[in-house]
Amino acid sequence: MEEHRGPAQEPPQAEQPKPEPRENGEKGPSPRRSELEAQIASLGSRHDQLQFNDLFSTNRPQNVLAGASSGLKSIVKGTLCGVASLTVLPAVGYKQEGVQGAAKGLAAGVIGCFGLVGTGITIGGVQTVRGLANTPEAIQEYIKGKKRWDKSKRVWVVDNLEEEKKRLRETGESDDDIIGKARKRFEESEKEANARHGHEGTEKAVACREYYDVLGVEPHATDVQIKRAYYVKASKCHPDKCKAPEAKQQFQELSEAYQVLSDPGSRAKYDAEGKDAVNNGDNQMSPNVMYTTLFGSEAFEPYIGKLSFSLYFMSDVVLNREEMETLQLRRELRVAINLASLLRPFVDGHRTAFEDSARELALSLRSRSFGDRLLHVIGHEYKLNARHRLSLWDSSIAKVQGTTDNLLSYSKMATSGYNAYMSYKKAAERQGSDVRNGSHAEEEAVTSSLIDVAFEATYLDIAKTLANAIDKLLHDDIPNEDRDKRAKGLILLGDIFMDTARGDGQVPITNMDRLRSAFMPVQNREE
Repeated sequence: MEEHRGPAQEPPQAEQPKPEPRENGEKGPSPRRSELEAQIASLGSRHDQLQFNDLFSTNRPQNVLAGASSGLKSIVKGTLCGVASLTVLPAVGYKQEGVQGAAKGLAAGVIGCFGLVGTGITIGGVQTVRGLANTPEAIQEYIKGKKRWDKSKRVWVVDNLEEEKKRLRETGESDDDIIGKARKRFEESEKEANARHGHEGTEKAVACREYYDVLGVEPHATDVQIKRAYYVKASKCHPDKCKAPEAKQQFQELSEAYQVLSDPGSRAKYDAEGKDAVNNGDNQMSPNVMYTTLFGSEAFEPYIGKLSFSLYFMSDVVLNREEMETLQLRRELRVAINLASLLRPFVDGHRTAFEDSARELALSLRSRSFGDRLLHVIGHEYKLNARHRLSLWDSSIAKVQGTTDNLLSYSKMATSGYNAYMSYKKAAERQGSDVRNGSHAEEEAVTSSLIDVAFEATYLDIAKTLANAIDKLLHDDIPNEDRDKRAKGLILLGDIFMDTARGDGQVPITNMDRLRSAFMPVQNREE
């Protein structure tokens, strides 16, 4: 795509004095005119700068419904962009040249509006026709049940989990290798930046080294080095992973040190005055510590994979798009393979043994941080996606329900975010710019709303991963009868997970109760 550089300009000339207004009222050349024309030209052709697929949906549709949906999206996008150009360009023109500029902007906006709307309608019609043409093949493949529609490649593919498992095992690059390469790139760029600013290896005198020693870093360590040290050590002594008696205390000490050193303000205070200066209970918990502790239990990884947000919180790693997609595909494949193994007793006809082991697993998962809510989400997604396999009617209902669930989750996430903002704003207006000066109830309201936002984002991540993993699982290259048994086993497993998540009708646990349980002070944990 050719880069847009605006209108051609004349070669630079010697600077000329600005013309003075003439006494007879005649104006000299307006310096704003060329600027306005450049902005209108830039805005009027902005759609040319976009990649076509970023604006209009032109991917191959699976069937007539997908084609109609794709077409409708293109029409809506074209209309919205057209209306936007019709609104923005006159406003820009009026701001620069008054009524005359508004007229120019309106002319450019009308052209852009008709062009974008017309293109959207055309693409919409083409996509609908393409979807209609692909429908017979889609019906045939659905009846056979052997192939899966690959949403990224836009073709029908055959899955073989055993072969995929072998390839995954034989590949020379693991997930840690991919993350390691990204970390090395980041470290090299960080090292270059420190060298340019003369910060590399600078000694630093501090009032207390205790927190630095807990993390195993020097006082002059960069923010990235501190974060990396925390994650490496925390992953080894996390209570969900390490059963050693001292693991809880070590994890608490790491979290305490990281909360102080990861915040520039509290770190500076600690460096200057020591531990007593920051041990007044007003340290806010960093979002990454909170998230990985509340939702990052490794016990759930075989069934949902490593949560995407855990990668975003690894501040010493910057993954490119290709690396993120590779890790996500591997995650989905591993979940599908693990589910196939989990469902094997049911498929082989050992239903009682399967139910007993499933209930035992569910009880174990429920005991983890946020285990009841995560268990309910997983069970719900198992049942929802398994219904796609059993009948065309169930598949249609499941798709509608899945879309509705996602929209509700986005709505809850937006509502929780708004509630957190309003609670923070209310406290700030009453007590100053720092919410920590507000009441305890206000602080808890903000924290609880932020936890809700994080959970809804986690739900969407889990739902997407399980949908793709179960799609692979139920299109595996095995006998058709066994694929149906897998679907029925998933529904049974979903019921068991959801029943266990509900418990025995005990009093609901609040977000703050969960938070206190996860970050209980060491002295209260020791028995």
